[in-house]
Amino acid sequence: MRFQIKKITLNIEGKEVVAIPVSDEELNKVKIHLEKSYKDKECTCGDQWCSPDGFWWVCSLGRENNCIWFKTDWRCNP
Repeated sequence: MRFQIKKITLNIEGKEVVAIPVSDEELNKVKIHLEKSYKDKECTCGDQWCSPDGFWWVCSLGRENNCIWFKTDWRCNP
């Protein structure tokens, strides 16, 4: 059976926040910003990053038992 993760719910500072997987296209657009923050497109579960547009990205268990980036609507200061 194959499944696809369309969104997950995270608990950030006691509030439930919806997170959706980041597309490969979007990852390629921010690759240089990730690298400046010592992050990579291939993330480690638990990594967090404030994207250039000011939203938290969280690395969590995603497809095929691998960790992937999820973007949230939780604001941060890049």
